Amino acid sequence: MNAFPAYDPTEAEPRLQAAWSAAGIYRFNPHDSRPIFAVDTPPPTVSGAIHIGHVYSYVQAEALIRYKRMRGYNVFYPFGFDDNGLPTERFVERSRGISAQRVGRAAFIQACLETSAEVKARFEQFWQRLGMSVDWAYRYSTIDPGARRTAQWSFLDLHRRGLIYRAQMPNPWCPTCGTAVAQAEMDDLERPTTFYTIAFALAADNGRRTMDDERRTTNDERPTTEGQPSGRSPQSAVGSPQSTVGSRQSTVGSRQSTVHSPQSTVHSRQSAVGSPQSTVG
Repeated sequence: MNAFPAYDPTEAEPRLQAAWSAAGIYRFNPHDSRPIFAVDTPPPTVSGAIHIGHVYSYVQAEALIRYKRMRGYNVFYPFGFDDNGLPTERFVERSRGISAQRVGRAAFIQACLETSAEVKARFEQFWQRLGMSVDWAYRYSTIDPGARRTAQWSFLDLHRRGLIYRAQMPNPWCPTCGTAVAQAEMDDLERPTTFYTIAFALAADNGRRTMDDERRTTNDERPTTEGQPSGRSPQSAVGSPQSTVGSRQSTVGSRQSTVHSPQSTVHSRQSAVGSPQSTVG
């Protein structure tokens, strides 16, 4: 006779989870005198689906959190969703077949909020079914006014303390989305392309170039001695007053530029340029 009945997870796990929730085992008490163990987890992006990477990373944190709870700590474990970004917007466009340019800003924002609410409810149900020991009373969203205000205050505080700065700088731009994108949102694509190095001088002293002007090139490399570099292809006239064009194959690495007065030289070489795609001219 089998003294232990067969374990049925489909019956046992929902029953145990409901009992734990009713008992408030995961509830955080801010007035508890025990030492606090606070958990700051990166909120998953609301992009439509949970994959094995989500489960793998949060299960690791869950093991440590449960250990600390058993050690007597007052565990503060909120959980959030990142729904204030480009991945969510792209998911809404794909799932609803719309775009912000066609439906307008107000209608698109409303569509994002509705879709995010549906996905977040599904995500929360999944995490609860997985057994995450989260205090869902502290659930947050990055698009909530409180989260946005906190993020804005943090940037202002960092700026006041001189830890970040504001400047106009080149930024990646997505022609499809019509918006600037962060480097983290981009996938690198490496392909052969052409890298141009152009030597030039600036006008100064009534048209006469100074020694400093002679050394200003598009890259910060030391000029070679005067004369033609070895291995150059036949010359061709390209500009005024005089210029020469050469071509040679190389990988990305050190480059040389030759500056002649009043001549300038232009070299065109093939190189593997990645991160993410670019033709520099």
